[in-house]
Amino acid sequence: MLRNSLNNILFYLLAMLMCFPILHMKVSNFLIVIFALFSLASAIYYRKENTWVGYKELLIYIGPFVLILLSVLLRETNQEAKFYLEKSLSLLIIPISFFLSPLKLSENQKTRLFSLFAISSLLITTWGIFRSFSRLHVFLENGLVKSYKELTSHPAFSHYLRTYFEDATSIHPTYASIFLGISFLIFFYRLITSFTKEKNKFVSFYILGCILSLVFLSILASRAPFAGTILGASILYAFLIHNRTNFIWFSAGVVILVLGIYFLVPSFSARFNEVSTQNMGLPDAESQNSFNIRTGIYKCSFAIIKDNWLVGVGPGNLQTELNQCYNKISKEVYEVRDYNTHNQYLDYWASMGILAPILLLLLFGWVLIKNFHQKNWLAIAICALFFTTFFTENVLLRQNGVVIFSLFMSLFGFNLPQSQKKP
Repeated sequence: MLRNSLNNILFYLLAMLMCFPILHMKVSNFLIVIFALFSLASAIYYRKENTWVGYKELLIYIGPFVLILLSVLLRETNQEAKFYLEKSLSLLIIPISFFLSPLKLSENQKTRLFSLFAISSLLITTWGIFRSFSRLHVFLENGLVKSYKELTSHPAFSHYLRTYFEDATSIHPTYASIFLGISFLIFFYRLITSFTKEKNKFVSFYILGCILSLVFLSILASRAPFAGTILGASILYAFLIHNRTNFIWFSAGVVILVLGIYFLVPSFSARFNEVSTQNMGLPDAESQNSFNIRTGIYKCSFAIIKDNWLVGVGPGNLQTELNQCYNKISKEVYEVRDYNTHNQYLDYWASMGILAPILLLLLFGWVLIKNFHQKNWLAIAICALFFTTFFTENVLLRQNGVVIFSLFMSLFGFNLPQSQKKP
């Protein structure tokens, strides 16, 4: 009786945690702690034994956090460093919880968990976009613009939309886009498998989920998550539909879809119009946008790495070093806010040295190899989304990113059938 109760509690705690897009971060943190405590209690009750190989595998998952901890402890422990460490705690707690937990999820349970996450992501995004357009409607009421067409075509539309969205949801649009990208891949995977393996009554629901996820993803117009989602969907289609001709048609459909979104969604086209070789010069007070600002960001990031490539400058000191470099480029452009490296690999390298991005890539590689042997193409697609987004966004700089990354990597890494656990 106690055994079944512990299993049920662990599953329902995990189910609640998968709803974290609609939860306040304090609630999510509370659920993570409770899940960890029950995992520990279950491990003690079951007297779960882990092999040396298992501990080495755990070290791969918690390696980035261990390096963060050492970097903070061995350097000046300023407030920024402590905050960085605090935000990264899920990189330790979630993998250890899965490592200790004896819970083995069935395919049906995994489907339910992924569905909860996808639905939660759609709900919070629907609310955020609704609130954003409600605030944007004021421009019409005040006569600042004459129509919605003029409003959505305005150069500042995307900026206001994304700003209002974050105000309404407390989620940065980039992180919301990652949530939506994962949601789309979940719905798309279920849609394909419904046609190829298990035709069921939920096909219409999966189609609707795909459409809503893609529409919202296009409106928020975060470039890297969108590209990562397309890459992930291509991986799913290529591995699940073993037909070269069909994949050619799929590729053509993707091109048509992207072009359609580009011409129909002003916020999407505005963001992607910034991407050009002519827009790669350093910004100044008269000429600046979200794309060329990154030119200065990457210039400073590589300059810091060049001088500190082995051990970095420390997590708590990186932003100060970046700001000093930005001021030499254009104080007017960069003084408005603190711009991070906008690249997770560069952030880890600049702050903690060359070992940090290596550990991150090792984690990716380990999860990919394990799931390739399992033929778990959804896991590989979601890993591709993270891997791509990391090139332009510091996903692990906020708790929203840390929780989602650690949660999905642990789900795809520790909850495999016992007989196929080793890669």
